[in-house]
Amino acid sequence: MTDDRTAGILCYLTHGKGIQGIFKESAEDFIVEEITSGLSEDPNGKYLILQVRLRNWETNKFLIYLSRIFGVSRKRISYAGTKDRVGVTTQYFCINTPDNAHEIRLEDVTITRKFRSNQMLRLGDLEGNRFTVNLHTGSDDGINELNMEMETLGGFPNFFAYQRFGSRRPITHIVGKYILKRDFRSAVMEYLCDPSLDKEDFRKNVYATQDFRTALREFPQNLMYERAILQHMVETGGFETAFGVLPKNLQIMFVHAYQSYLFNLALSGRIISDGTLSSVHEGDIFTEVDGLFNSRGEPREVNSVNRAMIEKSVHEDRLRIMIPLPGYDTNAKAIERDEIMHDELEKEGISIQDFRITSHPELSSSGTYRVIASRPVALLVKNGILDFKLGRGMYATSYLREIMKENMDRR
Repeated sequence: MTDDRTAGILCYLTHGKGIQGIFKESAEDFIVEEITSGLSEDPNGKYLILQVRLRNWETNKFLIYLSRIFGVSRKRISYAGTKDRVGVTTQYFCINTPDNAHEIRLEDVTITRKFRSNQMLRLGDLEGNRFTVNLHTGSDDGINELNMEMETLGGFPNFFAYQRFGSRRPITHIVGKYILKRDFRSAVMEYLCDPSLDKEDFRKNVYATQDFRTALREFPQNLMYERAILQHMVETGGFETAFGVLPKNLQIMFVHAYQSYLFNLALSGRIISDGTLSSVHEGDIFTEVDGLFNSRGEPREVNSVNRAMIEKSVHEDRLRIMIPLPGYDTNAKAIERDEIMHDELEKEGISIQDFRITSHPELSSSGTYRVIASRPVALLVKNGILDFKLGRGMYATSYLREIMKENMDRR
């Protein structure tokens, strides 16, 4: 993504100059290892658990491979978290199968651990992730200075990073917006081609002609999800049911990405207004957090009585302020209090009840909350290599964005 504003990220928190470095020159420059919340082993367990080290593998494509080699539906395979395609990632997969015998012989794939368990692994069953990132910079001084500035400002902004929206084609949230507006034709066509973004002839042709049969011949084989949509359109012509051919975890990403866009807009507005992540206002929502800044309590509201106590606890990293990811169960007052989020939804003609899609319950979202700030835990910086831990659902790229100051003019 060439401009973070595409994802609703409108500013930086820190004022220090970004360091000169190189990000992801090779896969080994970005190493991630999942920190699980504990999986108990049982030799007779229902599930086969694989700990897998992947180099430059997209999670969904590896799931397709596992499905084929074990001869099971993808619905019987689960995992704790998705990861960047570019990098070396160690992550867990859970397969509902009695079979232990299959060997996985695939380039850039190593099984580092295999055991059985009666615990099913679900998305989010993580404490967090450990990262080792090489920025190829000659000096650590600039990194340390920016970390010190973040320390005084309450951490780094817990933005949803480019991976949430599509690093090559940041259109996932736009598709989600059209789904919420029940404009499935526009949603499908946006997924296939955004005329303001896409330059390939095969995408421009399908946008201009809506000739899906010809497009199916022209779209490259590696674009398996677009081709699945095109095949559906050739066979049925049904825009409203087209996304049903995609894996379930991809279907729900569209609406989730739009929620993430709204969150980023709201967090950007808060930073621009306050200049810090540690300020506390009456009406804010807060939560207790653990050592990796994961929420561990029910969201509660700041009022005139508890505000001073909450502000003290925020500075002590025991509490964090939250912003809603709106859904059909979100308190309407929480949306109304956030002017930027409220205005964006009003501009698009979307209400919180629109997040309940009765015709497609799998695309619906009840909503949740997300902390606005985190910190890199157990951070070590040496010769341009950063080693640190983050809580679940928190993006290393959002932290590194404050270090490198890339992808947008400073505003």
